[in-house]
Amino acid sequence: MDDSAYNPHDDSSTAKPAQLPDRPPWLSFAVGVAEPFKKSYDGIKQIAEKIDLALPVWDMTQASVGSTSGKLGAALGSLAEFWLINRAAGKVTGAGRLTALSTTRGEALKMGITGGALGLLEPVENDRNFGWAKAVSIVEGASSMSVFGAATGFQARWAVMGRPGYRSFLGEALTNSAAGAVSGIVGAEVHSLGLHGKAADWVELRGQVATNAALGFGLAGADRLVFGRNKIALRMADGSLPKPAITTEDWVQNSYDGKTEIRSPILTWLAEFRRDLRPDNYEQLRARAWAETNGVNLNLSDWSSAQRPAVISALRRLAKTDLASDANIDAFISQMNSPAINSALPEFAAVNKPSFDFEEQIRAAIAKSPELTSIGDLNVRNWPDLLPPGHVELVALIEEANKARRLVWETGRTNRLEPLLQEQFARLSGETGLPVARVSASYGSQNGLHIQDFLGFGMGRATSMSAFVVERTLHEFEHHRQGPISGIESVIYLLKYPYYLLRQKLGFIDQLPMKQTGGSAHEYFTNYVGSSTEKAAYATGLLARIRALAQGLPEGD
Repeated sequence: MDDSAYNPHDDSSTAKPAQLPDRPPWLSFAVGVAEPFKKSYDGIKQIAEKIDLALPVWDMTQASVGSTSGKLGAALGSLAEFWLINRAAGKVTGAGRLTALSTTRGEALKMGITGGALGLLEPVENDRNFGWAKAVSIVEGASSMSVFGAATGFQARWAVMGRPGYRSFLGEALTNSAAGAVSGIVGAEVHSLGLHGKAADWVELRGQVATNAALGFGLAGADRLVFGRNKIALRMADGSLPKPAITTEDWVQNSYDGKTEIRSPILTWLAEFRRDLRPDNYEQLRARAWAETNGVNLNLSDWSSAQRPAVISALRRLAKTDLASDANIDAFISQMNSPAINSALPEFAAVNKPSFDFEEQIRAAIAKSPELTSIGDLNVRNWPDLLPPGHVELVALIEEANKARRLVWETGRTNRLEPLLQEQFARLSGETGLPVARVSASYGSQNGLHIQDFLGFGMGRATSMSAFVVERTLHEFEHHRQGPISGIESVIYLLKYPYYLLRQKLGFIDQLPMKQTGGSAHEYFTNYVGSSTEKAAYATGLLARIRALAQGLPEGD
């Protein structure tokens, strides 16, 4: 055979290509994009030939697919093919696209169908048993992609790195790439065992892990390009869209007279770690705020009126999402400040009073002892059996407080407030595309609580809607929006959680401790307030409190 007479369809060992003329990069890219689709068509053509059905040959114009532009095109084509089949599988299974509501089972099924379909379309090499090779290809694709889907579904349920659609693109890409890497191991092993009867070697593993991790990264990019980030647009209590008459920036600069104190740990943190936003006399203010005993957080009025808009802008950046926009906060306040909730608050305050009184006594006792203050309120409250000797009265007081709190939990569930809040936050979850949280107002303190999809609201002594109630509730809902494992500190806490849970079940502690570790001011502001999850929650809550004050709601307690 004349070497110069190259036939692209000749499989003989002597056939080899003639030198192809140089092609423009755009043509190589275009051919590269089409190459994966042609490959799948060839797989269909192979199957058709097995049942004596002849399909036309898809003969593409020869181009340098091996060039950089051709490789980029092929990668994009493979991604597009996978994404389109995956979207179709999502329609068929009802799983849809990956969101905060996705389940492990739904994602595993959707991705497994996608992988199996691509395995079916994969052409079989001529020297292999067609039926067996095709079966291995289908099982390889289905199993590896099911693992991929199970991983992304798990990440969605537990909000690893944040909720899908709300986390940053880097968070989306990293979680998808991690899922892809794990699926690559499964795919490589199934392929090697099925076709070669042995475990995959390092080269095969490395190649498949890299390929699937890149696929995960690409899918994150495709979803972000097509769907963007989730937009939150809450509605007022009457169903209308909010129309803010004045921005919070305008109010703090031109209308806030500083007579009402607006103190918050996030303002103390902001002044410490954002040097460009420090108020005048900061060193004096810092000495009070960072004191180990009786610390006093910074007040918004510590900044001049000209500086305050920049502080509000910084809080919005810490809040991360448009849940903290003026319009959404106005809608949240409108929904919370309903006649039904306001009429139920006095009844709940009466139920809550004994527990709240004990909490105040405990805090006062801790404040008198530098030894206990250094341990931290929460640690003293939750680990009384580990206190140093000489605090018998405090231990007895904590036991009484625990009894009062249990009574609140037992009797408080019958009050009218709890079902109203459950309905309210179910509505908020629906408007923001989040799982519905289980809500309880039967929490005998001012503090809130967030564990998995449970929200506990500490209403304190509130007998009507106030700026503080708005702040606490939106603060905790922001935690729910982020999800159970949305930051590295949450991952560390999760590792400790079984130990805490065992101690609670054995009766050593009454309440599971929070993620904060240590009791010093430095640890509190850096490890707790400064954690990624708490910064967003504190900033969102504080913006809501300021907005509520601007609307004339009482400050509350």
